[in-house]
Amino acid sequence: MRRPLRLLVLLALTVAACGADSSSPAAPPETTIPLEERPEYIRSNEPCSPPPEHAITETPVSEAPFALEFETEVPESAIIAFAPDGRAYIGQRTGQIHLWTGAGTPVVALDLSARTSAENDQGLLGLTVSPDGEWLYVNHTLDTGPSRIIAFPLVDGIPREEGSSVILTLDQPSRLHNGGDLVFGPDGMLYASFGDGGGLGDRFYNGQDLTSALGAVIRIQPRPGESPAFVVPDDNPFVDDPVADPMIWVNGIRNPFRFSFDGDDLWLADLGQQCVEEINVLSPDEAGANLGWNVWEGDQPFVGELAEGQVHREPDFTYWHNQGWCAVVGGHVYRGAAMPDLVGSYVFTDFCKGQLVIASPDFSEVRATGISIEQAVDLSVDPDGELYLVSLGGTIHRVVPATS
Repeated sequence: MRRPLRLLVLLALTVAACGADSSSPAAPPETTIPLEERPEYIRSNEPCSPPPEHAITETPVSEAPFALEFETEVPESAIIAFAPDGRAYIGQRTGQIHLWTGAGTPVVALDLSARTSAENDQGLLGLTVSPDGEWLYVNHTLDTGPSRIIAFPLVDGIPREEGSSVILTLDQPSRLHNGGDLVFGPDGMLYASFGDGGGLGDRFYNGQDLTSALGAVIRIQPRPGESPAFVVPDDNPFVDDPVADPMIWVNGIRNPFRFSFDGDDLWLADLGQQCVEEINVLSPDEAGANLGWNVWEGDQPFVGELAEGQVHREPDFTYWHNQGWCAVVGGHVYRGAAMPDLVGSYVFTDFCKGQLVIASPDFSEVRATGISIEQAVDLSVDPDGELYLVSLGGTIHRVVPATS
């Protein structure tokens, strides 16, 4: 049975969704090989090897340490971001941003829909508030195609167009695999994720291209209202490389839709091509790591070999596309107070399965809880470290302790 199109947006879940976009450019100029004869295309259409025993243990709902409590609803919700004072900003994929104070109905505070493309994997994809609570940062794909990071000043909690500052604009070769989360790290820098630009098997060769910020997580110091609007930190791993894009923090990524920090460690989820999903836990001294795509898909060889001197940084955890699992969304290490037994565990979800998953810090135990929603696209935390689960269908739930 074909999935409805609305189930395919944002994550490019299946091989069909990852195919050549009719609006995409032709093959890159460095190759004249027809697309269907290229090794990445052929590999992408090969069946997966028989998967190993599934890495996620499914347990009954009765054993779950938490439950979902409905909070509010905004159609086509893609992400929720909290300000330090507890106000929440709910981003619709179509470009509207709603302000929610935790009570009552969210109200539209900013409308970028006229300038946002919401086709395929595009839309309003990333949203975060600066640590000082003065700016709302948005990562969205413009109606003309590029990804744009823009900062809006917050006046009494309301994002204002007047005084907004475009931080970065990045061309996209297609409407697929645009990324694109936004997170301030513990170092005060802004991290943003961008996919490889789409197509089967990284048809634009961005995953291993250090000259491109596509297929990477970048790290910049934003300066809204100033010129230039951002600077590259001196300690970025490629800042002295005459060829590489100095913004790159880690590369070799296919479509890093969501990521988070726990202390100094970056917890990065990356969607696989058609077989394997992966999660990486990167310490600060691993800046410059190559996560392998498209030479590797998770812990499985894909096509070709890494360039001389490049080393594949293997994922910390992988799981295969079977039993209803197909697209990792990512999550957070729980540091809240409501569920003390959960502290230190990584809680994440999967778009297709929709279940909340609890992983021990070293991934020695990973179990699905049976607690789920359809079309999960974001798992966020409020200033107290409590978890909120967002559905593309529009509902937003708080994760609360299970009742006996």
